[in-house]
Amino acid sequence: MEAILIQVCAQSHLKHLRPVLKHKYPCSRTGLEEVEEVLYRKVENMGASRYLAEEAIYHVYCRGNNKVKVFHVGHDYSKYRSNILKYKKKYGFKIYFYLLMPNHLHLLIEPRLIGDLSKIMHSLNLSYTMWHNRRYDCVGHIWQSRYRSRIINSDTDLINCMAYIEMNQVNAGLAKGPELYKWSSCYERFKKIKDRILDFNPIYLELGADEQERRRIYYEIMLKTGSQAQVPVLKNRS
Repeated sequence: MEAILIQVCAQSHLKHLRPVLKHKYPCSRTGLEEVEEVLYRKVENMGASRYLAEEAIYHVYCRGNNKVKVFHVGHDYSKYRSNILKYKKKYGFKIYFYLLMPNHLHLLIEPRLIGDLSKIMHSLNLSYTMWHNRRYDCVGHIWQSRYRSRIINSDTDLINCMAYIEMNQVNAGLAKGPELYKWSSCYERFKKIKDRILDFNPIYLELGADEQERRRIYYEIMLKTGSQAQVPVLKNRS
């Protein structure tokens, strides 16, 4: 069975795997998910670089298990944010936008090396899980399955994704303006805070001649595009 799975993997992109598996292995939903999990591990062991890209920017999404909160108070958000800073130093990745919501998070991240994304997300989420469980005296997973991600494929895609991320907290009713939500890249961009973790994407730098002009244009784009931006399709990653 595993040999067949490897063959299917070699011939199909991950986004086409579910219908292929349903046809080959008519089983329950739970059984199908187990088959897919084996397949994802096989992809990684075989060298999944063909599903990654050099100098790529990824939109990464993580959600709490059963959609429950993973951040309860300000100190929780601060801890995850400090973890981002910690692992930036270790892995050398760039982060262009981020948003930490009560039960999920978004990152727009550019790994330094192919294959680093899974290491980065494993480090971030595992270290936070261990800290969270000690703090709240609980055990088990706090994140729902794998993180999800997709490659940003154009400048327009980057702008749309940026606006979607930055306006998420407004659309959820957590803030009246995107720059007013403390646990976001927009807040960091518009406020003076310590331990900044943001990097400046070239597209952002091209918005204006100086930072004041860039912020103004960026804010206008964000408000205009964010209200129309749709949630992107993100793929499960191991």
